Amino acid sequence: MSDIFKKITLHHEPDIKQTARLLAERGWAEGNGGNFSIRLDRCIIKGERVQLPSSFPALAGQSLLVKSRGSRMRDVAIDPLSHVTLLSLSEKGESYIFESSAGFPTSELLSHLAVHELLSTARPNFKVLLHTHPTNLIALTHLLRDPKDILRLLPRMYPEAAVLLSGNLEMLPYLTPGSEDLGKLTAHAFKHANAVIWSLHGMIAAGEDIAGAFDLIEVTDKAAKIAILSGVRKRKTGIPDSDIEALARLRKLPSDSP
Repeated sequence: MSDIFKKITLHHEPDIKQTARLLAERGWAEGNGGNFSIRLDRCIIKGERVQLPSSFPALAGQSLLVKSRGSRMRDVAIDPLSHVTLLSLSEKGESYIFESSAGFPTSELLSHLAVHELLSTARPNFKVLLHTHPTNLIALTHLLRDPKDILRLLPRMYPEAAVLLSGNLEMLPYLTPGSEDLGKLTAHAFKHANAVIWSLHGMIAAGEDIAGAFDLIEVTDKAAKIAILSGVRKRKTGIPDSDIEALARLRKLPSDSP
């Protein structure tokens, strides 16, 4: 284990441990579910080189600290150093080398790379991605299959959701986890949002730090829970459009009303 691997991991350890613990306690990271990535300046490391199916030129020479494949969040919460992987992309972004105490990077790496490539130029201060399986949100995507219905509903469940989620949330249909298609479509969705719902699967959110990404997921799942408890399939519910628009004016947020 190199000194740079230890130094970087220990620097981020407090935030990683706190978020991993919360995810495990809430049941949003069952088994080895869920993952995260933190975009870093270039780290010079030695390790195995892996060819990527697509190149990521905007990330050329940059590095990522990610959860290792197969690692459990409840174990990450205790000892991150034993459950993360540090990888460094090549000068053309078509391959990477990695160092890890726990094997390969997360199986969702392609999605993380695709979104980080977008964020590195569009919103460079957003350096963290967090993916997990929020129970209420997944349940809601079983009850309502039309993304338009869900994206309209969630910000209307309570004022904090209106503030954080209005114009800041997108949704994709179910796609194979870890696939190149999921990565490409997720990156496209992040052009217009900082969080994306993966139908029947979970959610991925971006933030300046891991706590900020967690905030978006936490608020979204609470909004989904309120929607379900309110009998979303039985009647129209939610904060009226006029109040959503008033909140948008007050907070200078984009209104998602048609």
